[in-house]
Amino acid sequence: MILEQVTLQRLRAQDRDALFALVDGNRTFLREWLPWVDSTTSVDETAKFLSAIEEEYSAGRSVHFGITHREQLLGVCGFHRIDACTRVGEVGYWLAQSNTGQGVMTHALNLLAYRGFTRHRLHRIEVSCAVDNHKSRAVPERLGFRLDKHLHQREDLHGRPIDHVLYVLLADEYPYDQ
Repeated sequence: MILEQVTLQRLRAQDRDALFALVDGNRTFLREWLPWVDSTTSVDETAKFLSAIEEEYSAGRSVHFGITHREQLLGVCGFHRIDACTRVGEVGYWLAQSNTGQGVMTHALNLLAYRGFTRHRLHRIEVSCAVDNHKSRAVPERLGFRLDKHLHQREDLHGRPIDHVLYVLLADEYPYDQ
């Protein structure tokens, strides 16, 4: 896969079937680190999610993208929260299992960071990862995000509290000439 052909396309209502199929086909893989997978049980649930993120986008509070290669959906990344007042964006991401280990998510996060700093005029981008999710943690580390803090019991993952680490990249640290 040529990474330059990997793009971010804003998720929209018409993506519901492809998005649900991708989640459903990767349910076991995604469930290991994502608590929402169990509640994503139908195309209708996915349509509700897409409707909710469209409202958030319209209000300027978030933006979610499909990671695509030649119009094929590979995963999702985006700003779960954009705080226009403090100019901080919180990032989340996931990929289908077959697309991991190829640099796709690193490329996508770089595209997202560039967009955050240029289009949304953010000063700070944060990525929170489960402490033991080493593959997810490697993505911001490869892009120069620095480890900021340990977040104790940050998330309930299938009935057990898990710790996260918070990575941060500041606008004046981002290499815009990439």
